[in-house]
Amino acid sequence: MSEGSKALFSEHFREYVEKSLGESFDGLGDVLRSKYMSRFFAERVLAPRNAALLPTAEEDLQACVVDGKGDLGIDFIARESGAVLLIQAKYSAGKKQSKKQREEPVDFDSFRNALHRLRQFRTLEMNEPLREVAAEIEWDRDRFQLYYITLRQLAANQTNIANWNVSPISDVPDLPERSELYLLDESKLNQELRDTLSLEKAESRTVDLILTGNEDGLCAGIRWTSSRDGFHELANFGTLAVCGTTN
Repeated sequence: MSEGSKALFSEHFREYVEKSLGESFDGLGDVLRSKYMSRFFAERVLAPRNAALLPTAEEDLQACVVDGKGDLGIDFIARESGAVLLIQAKYSAGKKQSKKQREEPVDFDSFRNALHRLRQFRTLEMNEPLREVAAEIEWDRDRFQLYYITLRQLAANQTNIANWNVSPISDVPDLPERSELYLLDESKLNQELRDTLSLEKAESRTVDLILTGNEDGLCAGIRWTSSRDGFHELANFGTLAVCGTTN
């Protein structure tokens, strides 16, 4: 069994936080852990599959974390290319399932209504980073992905409620058709991480590109790694080499 097939979300998340902060994960409170958990999921689980979901600049990525006073139950929000990503994260420190804190059904039900609250950005109190994103949303065409991720025990019937999708908004009748709502507990988070790691492994390979020409032509040889980062880097440079005649 490969390492990716046995990867645990909680372990990778711990390593990510300790590397980001340069301090022990054990010394952090659950509130701060939840804040980093939403970004970890966005950056390390979702973005490798679809980099267009997140901004590329570090400053803009940091601004996506809106957890705190006036967050309206949203920890992370990003809008890129007509796609709006919302994440709410709940951390639990217990290693054994029986020791984990249990979900409060009202928390997830509130998250289902997050778009309804964002729609009222002109009148509701909310923090400024959240309001800025809400003001950019094009409600008649944007698509929405909502992820409620938790390391707590799920409450009874919580999975069934997730199948109801987002709460409808009267003046946006097709909103449910453009929205996806996910409820991911620890077992599903483990699988999501493993799927991403498997994808990255499959895409990471060395490729030799050799361009040749005749005596009147130009040529160049390139060796690079076709990882996602490699593709992004090449895309930024556009055409790297052109072979043709000198005539």
